[in-house]
Order: sequence, then C-alpha cells, then structure tokens
Amino acid sequence: MSQTLTPPKMSASHPGESSLAAQLVTLARQQFTGRLDIETPTDLPWHLFFGSGRLLYATGGAQPLKRYRRHLVGATARTLDWAPLLKQIGQSSCPARAEYATLCRVVKAGGIVGSRAAGIVRSLTTEVLFDVMQAGHLTFSCNRQERLDAQLVLLSVDQVLFDLRQSLKAHQSLEWPVGFSLHHRLWLKKPERLRTQMSAAAFTGLQKWLEGRHSLRDIAASTGRDVPTVGRLLLPYFQEGAITLLEDLPPLPRPVTHVAAYRPLVVCVEDSAITCSIMEQIVVAAGYRFLAVQEPMRAFASLVSARPDFLFLDLVMPDINGYELCARLRKSTLFQSLPIVILTGNDGLIDRVRARMTGATDFMSKPVESARAVETMILKHLRVQAAR
Repeated sequence: MSQTLTPPKMSASHPGESSLAAQLVTLARQQFTGRLDIETPTDLPWHLFFGSGRLLYATGGAQPLKRYRRHLVGATARTLDWAPLLKQIGQSSCPARAEYATLCRVVKAGGIVGSRAAGIVRSLTTEVLFDVMQAGHLTFSCNRQERLDAQLVLLSVDQVLFDLRQSLKAHQSLEWPVGFSLHHRLWLKKPERLRTQMSAAAFTGLQKWLEGRHSLRDIAASTGRDVPTVGRLLLPYFQEGAITLLEDLPPLPRPVTHVAAYRPLVVCVEDSAITCSIMEQIVVAAGYRFLAVQEPMRAFASLVSARPDFLFLDLVMPDINGYELCARLRKSTLFQSLPIVILTGNDGLIDRVRARMTGATDFMSKPVESARAVETMILKHLRVQAAR
C-alpha cells in the first residue's frame, strides 16, 4: 500500500485535520501490523512500527541516535554505559530495529523498569511526530513484512495524537525567532547580558549549556525539565540577541555503493576539539575527506605529509598564531596556491588586512553557525583552484 499526501499545518486544537493524523487513524482502524515509512524533502526517512493498529515505536530522521541517547541516558540516571550499545546500533544494518531491540534487552536485564520504558517509547514517539510535522510534503508507504517481535508498550493512536497536540500547543505558545528549530544548537553570544540578570551560580550552571554544543531539547533533558519550561526561561535572551542559534550538524551521508571519484582533502588546523568535531561532521557529510590538526606546532609537518586541497586555519592558537603559520605556508612552493580560509572570532578590519598580507584566501567567523556556509566556502575556492 502506498500513497502520497501533503498535510496542511496541524491546528493545535484539531490534530485530526492533518493528513499525518488521518494516516495514523486509518492504520489504527485497519489494525495494521508492520512499519510505516515517511519520506520528507529535507530529512532522512522516519519509521513508525505498528502492532494490531497500535504504535510500538518511532524513530528515523536526521539524528536518531542523538535523540535515542538523550531519552535513554536520562532515564537510566547514567548508571549504564551506553557508549558501546550506541556504537552497536550505529553499525547495525537495520538501526531502527536495533534501537528497539537494545531497549528491550536493557529492560529485560533490569536496567530500566517496564513502566519507565513505556514512558520513553511514548516520549520518543511524540518527538518524532512533532519533527515530522515540521516538514513539508510527506510520502507514506507501508511495509507489512517489517515487524517488531517484542512489544514493550502498545500506544493508542488517539493517545499519541493527544500528546502531539499538547506538544504543538506548548511550542506555539512561545514566540520563537524566525527559523527557530528545536534541533538548533544554542550559543551565548553576549554573556554579560545573562550575568547581570542572575546569580553567579545560576549563570555558571547555565553557561555550560550555551557553548554551541547543545539544543534546547538537550538542555531540557540534562536538567530534568521539559522543553517549554526551559524555552520560557531562555526566550527573552533569544529575542534581544544575547543567545543565538547555530545550525545543527547535518546527518551522515547515505552509504555509496559505486566507486567514488577523487574526494578533495579538507584540513582544519584548530586547537579546539569541539570546533574540529563540528567541522568534521559538516565536511564529511558534504562528501569530502577530512583531517583535524590540533597541535599547531606540528601543523606544518602534518600539512606537508597530508597535501590538502583546502585548509581551514584558526587565527588564535597557543605557541603559534594563524598569521605566522599562513605566512610560512605561503613561502613553500607546496602551498602557494592552497585555499587557506582563516577561522576567527574577531571580525575586525585590522585582522583581515593582516591576514590578507600573510596570504589568507578568505575568512569565516567562529563559532561555525552554518553547515551550508562551510560547504559554500569550500566549493567556491575549489572551483577557483580547478579553473587555475
């Protein structure tokens, strides 16, 4: 069974008017058992598992393991070592089934009580459907062969739609900035603004969550609060520009089965492990090879060995700064035409002029706020290099 539907925006008081809700209600009435796959123009597929017309589990989208970890690590009070379990799921040929099977094993072993597991499945399902509702055109297809053997909890469609409606109402009650997404990472752009509004202890506790690594959902889960509560606390600082949004890391690309052409090597010389991790995910997702060099004093030797096609170079590093390293690279015939993009948190004219004088090709602001901006920067200068 396959059909294509375009759902209108769901009204908070009438979820049954959406085509997504209509699809779920239809499958409930048909007592459907199997997997409902939902394709969107922007995300990887979503997967909803049914048993006799009731929902068993939901997963998929851009970062299912991140969502899975956020819900389960909090539920187990960090008493279980989830790292190897998450690694096994990521390496599975069918991650969706592996997620559910792992949860079942943890419950069976006593790591999570059954009632808590039911709550996890329910909250995961609500979050998945909430994110599906943010997409545009949806394509539904049913697979009756894909079934889950175990059944931790059977969720009625009516209950799931009620939870979804409540979640949407809470989200819509807050006046978020244009383009805001619960997947965006949060960065404290003006710390002095928050420092003057709260105690030193409260500021220190909050600051660690606003370093550009965590989304609103991450903060809520880690602090034991719900998303609307955290949202109401931070919203005033969004509106006045003290907190800004960073685009979430893109999903890893789907496996490529054919023999790939040459992939340019992008190197990032940066002493910050966080920045290197962010850049790696963006660059790899864009289809390039990536190398991080976090020891500035060994950067030149590493670059000679690697022979990169493109270089991101941090301006402020211990022992040697970006100006010095850029100038040294330009003196070598190996790197005279290498695109070198300076990463800087200071957008001053003097810094730009000095960097140009030492041979920098271009500039990019830190922290990295947009995967698209990184991809555009790489493509722009690789095209110029190819033309030469």
